[in-house]
Amino acid sequence: MTSENRDNLLLVKGQSPQEDLELLLEDLKTLNSLDVYTLRQRLTGYAVNMLHKGERSDLEDLARILQRHHIPHWIVAPSKDLLEPLKPENIHRSTAGWVFTVNGTAHVLTQDSQPLIILADLTAQVGERILKQSQAQYTYTGGVHNDRNHDNLLREIFRQEPRLILAWGGSPRQPEHLIFLSPAAVPKEVLGDKAGLSRKWNLMEFLLQVRTACPEHYLDTGFGLGFLPDYRVSPCESSDYYALNKNNTELIRYANLILDMAENSLQPQQNATSGAARQAMSTVLGLATAFQLPKQAAMMGPAPARKKAAAPTKPSLPTPPAPNIQSGFSLHFNGWRLLSNLAAFALFFFVEINHQAAGDFYRYGFSTGLVPLAVSGLCLWNALFFWRIRQRIKNTATSKARSAAMGMVEMYGRAQRQFALVSPSSQQPCVYYRLKRYRRGPKDQWQLTSITSSDSVPFILEDDTGRITINPRGATFKLENSINGLDMTGADEKWVEEVIYENSMLYVLGFAATSHNHQGSLSHRVAEKLRNLKGNHDKLMRYDHDGDGQISPAEWDSARADMEQEALHEKLHQGEQRSNEQLVISAPPQRDLPFIIAETRSEAHLVTHYTWQVPVLLIAGVATFIWAIKACVSYFHLI
Repeated sequence: MTSENRDNLLLVKGQSPQEDLELLLEDLKTLNSLDVYTLRQRLTGYAVNMLHKGERSDLEDLARILQRHHIPHWIVAPSKDLLEPLKPENIHRSTAGWVFTVNGTAHVLTQDSQPLIILADLTAQVGERILKQSQAQYTYTGGVHNDRNHDNLLREIFRQEPRLILAWGGSPRQPEHLIFLSPAAVPKEVLGDKAGLSRKWNLMEFLLQVRTACPEHYLDTGFGLGFLPDYRVSPCESSDYYALNKNNTELIRYANLILDMAENSLQPQQNATSGAARQAMSTVLGLATAFQLPKQAAMMGPAPARKKAAAPTKPSLPTPPAPNIQSGFSLHFNGWRLLSNLAAFALFFFVEINHQAAGDFYRYGFSTGLVPLAVSGLCLWNALFFWRIRQRIKNTATSKARSAAMGMVEMYGRAQRQFALVSPSSQQPCVYYRLKRYRRGPKDQWQLTSITSSDSVPFILEDDTGRITINPRGATFKLENSINGLDMTGADEKWVEEVIYENSMLYVLGFAATSHNHQGSLSHRVAEKLRNLKGNHDKLMRYDHDGDGQISPAEWDSARADMEQEALHEKLHQGEQRSNEQLVISAPPQRDLPFIIAETRSEAHLVTHYTWQVPVLLIAGVATFIWAIKACVSYFHLI
């Protein structure tokens, strides 16, 4: 495995939010690798998180700061060749310990073994029910979430689809024994009088006995709970075998990553150990050293001979504007909801006050054809509406960022954050989220109580020619990512979160106009750089030529001249890229023009979405119109 490619991962053990985390963030943000909000999100939690990804030399600066703050961390280049766990045909007890038989070969787990144990839930429901609840409470209440009782976590895993992977002997990257166990693999006979009728119970009892018999073990329960974008698991039901198989593949990749981490943790010891002793190193030793003794865990790999020149600094992403929250009266009496609720209220009042008049309305409304005619008009109007959107999408040529003109434009590109926006429930970097909060009503039905959205937060759409700003307020969203969080704060509350993650491919159809508050002027760039310079004491002191610890007016003029040169260089570089950030795509001034932001594979896929609705509405409209004509003719005896 190479360590100089761009596939190195800087992994950290998630920490509970604490006061000294702010000190760590202050140190980390000086490197300008990630914004402070993303750093905080990736440093907190229960499991292993990926802090950054890239070349090893770029990650070592971050790792040095983590080591100074005693944060367990690893720089790992995941192995390309995966080790496949073996599934035993038979398990039995002997005087030596547990014997797993695979293809006639016995794998013995003794009392002296130091196994790595990975316990995972293939449905990823644990992440939904435990991790998301804690993160959401921290996001919305500002309270510090404590690590949950580990026994509760284990019980929650065994309620779903539990799987066990055992590794022991040899070296971490080449264990002598690597065993995969499902609930069906553990026979009752090996458990004695502790065996039960449930296979999941038997697997849980087997795990308890192994942990008791092998006190020097390491148990990992972090599968699906950490931020590992390259090892993504999808929440699913126990009956979804396709999704379970996919998550099972990710579990094997995750186990290999844990072995890579253990091997990496032992590298300092291995460099000073003979070959025979090196083979005796156990997997659990490497992980226990890194997880449980963070002050002794060395930064992975030797320090470089000399520190390379610092890269040009970039400011941390700014704090996003306040989200838009709809609740109470504004939630149910806004736009179309206002008309529909008023109509429903008027109808209810009409029926309750005058039952005879209501009966006459229903009888004559349908017999004369007035109600079918109204339904027909509504269907035909919607069919025309969707047809116009379909035609607008088909007839608007796709523009590039560098050549987008003012007026209605259509673009397809990758979404990038302009602000440090993080989805409140899933805690992922995103460009847009909409969070719907429900509360259980007296009749055990979910009632919508509030909608929180980030439609006031602009973002960037980037293609191969440049970048352009998107103002999402007023857009019609077609989203693919939705997270359902049950029991997030209690048995009577749930949240549904819809998200557009950063780096998602988006289709945007809207109105491009020049921004009135564009901040791309040279003077603004210089002022921004000078503010960043004031906040970076080490860089500022480079202009202290006389060494008195103070920046004199002449030294400050020198710093200003350098910042002007940097700003001019950046502006010329952007001119070469022909960036179009001075344009903003937003809602058209005419209300009959569409504004669509969609996660879609292609324009044709979006056109298909609108196409099938048109004939359905046309058929419904024509059918109800014929019904109305027949009713009218029959009632008035026109024929």
